[in-house]
This record gives sequence, C-alpha cells and structure tokens, in this order.
Amino acid sequence: MAPSPKAFLLANCGSWVRKGNPEAKIAGCGFVHYWDFVEEMLKKGLAKHLDIFSVHYVNDFAEIQKWRDLLKKHDVKLPIWDTEERAESPTIALAKGVERQFNFMHVKLAGPAGEEDYASLCNTDFTVRPMGIWFSVGAHCIGAGKYVESQKLGEEDYFAVKFARGKESVLVLSRLKEKAGLERVRVKVEPMLVGKPVTVTHRLGRSKDLKMENGRAEIMLENQHTLYVNGAKTVMLEK
Repeated sequence: MAPSPKAFLLANCGSWVRKGNPEAKIAGCGFVHYWDFVEEMLKKGLAKHLDIFSVHYVNDFAEIQKWRDLLKKHDVKLPIWDTEERAESPTIALAKGVERQFNFMHVKLAGPAGEEDYASLCNTDFTVRPMGIWFSVGAHCIGAGKYVESQKLGEEDYFAVKFARGKESVLVLSRLKEKAGLERVRVKVEPMLVGKPVTVTHRLGRSKDLKMENGRAEIMLENQHTLYVNGAKTVMLEK
C-alpha cells in the first residue's frame, strides 16, 4: 500500500476507534526498516493520528537511532513501542528509551512456515522451547524494573544495564559479541537484606550466590549470553 492511502486509512480508523472509546490509545504502524515509506507518511501527517509509534525488531543500537533521528527530523514526540521482538531480553532497546516490548510469537507456526526461526516461546504442542526459558528468566529477573543507566564493557564485549525494581537494583550483563574477550567484572554490592545472598543467574535460570568480600565481588562472565544480578540494594561496576 502506498503511503497516502495508508495514512488516510489510519486517520479514519483512528477517529472511529476514538468515537467508540475516547480513552483509546492508537499505536501504529509496526514499521520494519522502510525508512522512505515511513518518511512519506510522516510528511502526510501520520503522527497527529497516533499516540504511540510502533516498530519491530529494534534491539539494536543503530536501528533505534535511525528511528529516533527520523522522528526528530519531523519533530515527532511520541513514545516508541517495539510490538514485535525476537530478542530474549531486549536490554538494548529498553536502555535506549523504547518503552514497551512484546515478544513476536508465543507458539511456533505449524508446517513449512514453522521452519523459519521466529524465536517462538513454545512448540505447537505447547512444550517449551529454549527461547521460552530464556524469555521467562529475563522477565522474572527484570520484572517491572525501570531503566536507570547503561554502559558498554571491555572492547564492546558486553552491555551492562541497570534497572530499579522497587528497592532492588538489578544488573543485566548482555554479550555483544559471539566470542567476548572480557572474562570478568568487579562490582561493589550492598545486599537488600542482611544474611540473604545476592545472586547471579544465567539465561537457563541457574543461579549461584555472589561471593562477596568487604562489599565487593567478582563476576566471571565465561562468555555467557546474558547474566542477571538480583537481590542487591545497590550494585555498581568497578573499573
């Protein structure tokens, strides 16, 4: 569909929805890469019909920045939602201001279509797939945490993201390279509760207590894809 008809369709659909529910929030349009197409729609007034700008697959530094630059160019100030994502723990997108993330596919497609990897959470018989475990572990460890700060570690080997979940400070270490050279990180930690250990969990859900000495600890990365540090009131990376 060309930009003009789609913009016209969205404008009318949005007005119909709001007539039925004035409190409705209109999200659009699940864009994937089509920068020129989206720019034409923005020129035709797309943004004024939206409450949320929705995109797909943006757990990537460059991808998010392209969308932000495009919205800034047209003076569009809308929250960004990623309404179709394959990343098990989309910490890059969350760190770069994407407000909401939705897993793309809960159940694997049946037949030949299911042979493509859509990172579905479970099979057609509802047995869990690896992605289902990884996604669940991330959801459990981060929960409703709010983004606080982030930084790249080593030679851009890992991406460290900190979230605040109530009084808990959650640290997530996500590998950026297939083979990371960074072997360990040191952290300064204050446990949430005296006598209760701070834990390190990898994406399969296996946890171990963080061994601390004088409020400091060393986390062995072991080229793990993702590690979650939970149970800390404060946790700070040391150089």
